[in-house]
Amino acid sequence: MGEYLTNKQLNEILKPAADCCPVGSQWRHIKGTVEYTVKGVALSEGGQEPVVIYRANEEDAIAWARVACDFMDGRFVRVADREQENENI
Repeated sequence: MGEYLTNKQLNEILKPAADCCPVGSQWRHIKGTVEYTVKGVALSEGGQEPVVIYRANEEDAIAWARVACDFMDGRFVRVADREQENENI
């Protein structure tokens, strides 16, 4: 049976993804115009690999989960956060 990781160890695995993709940050896939909001980061149950949970900024959009290294490999670009946009209006 495998060894269990502590919460501290699991948080260390998540930290790079959480730092790069903070909750509420806005992203756009390079092949489209739809913007997405990061809803959180999590660990995949099987491999304990960080994933980014995100949702399109459209009504009735579903949430997606993508392995963090794929999300951060250049497929998505960060755009201005909604909160910053509202402050500048």
